[in-house]
Amino acid sequence: MRSRQVGGGASGGDPATTGYVLEYPLPAGQPVIIRNGAGLYLYRHPQPLPLGARHYADVVQATNLRDQSEDGATVTYYWAPRYGLVRRRIRALNRPAQTWTLIREHIVQ
Repeated sequence: MRSRQVGGGASGGDPATTGYVLEYPLPAGQPVIIRNGAGLYLYRHPQPLPLGARHYADVVQATNLRDQSEDGATVTYYWAPRYGLVRRRIRALNRPAQTWTLIREHIVQ
């Protein structure tokens, strides 16, 4: 699998609008690491992911293995088609994980 950079940073504009497009489908149930300088870990859940009372299909879990923007903690994002970001989890070695989840279109911490 390859990724290609898109958005402002790739075209000389605002780096905050930079993103990556996966050029090939992400296989379900098989972790993938994109070594593009970011060390991006991707995992597409093979079964619908239950969050609250809803089950989200085709959820992609993404972790930037080199990101330390949250006081050195690792941040994992969960994205579902048609819903966008449905969960964010911050994990640090010295404190409990912090999580918010989308439940009935409301963010719950």
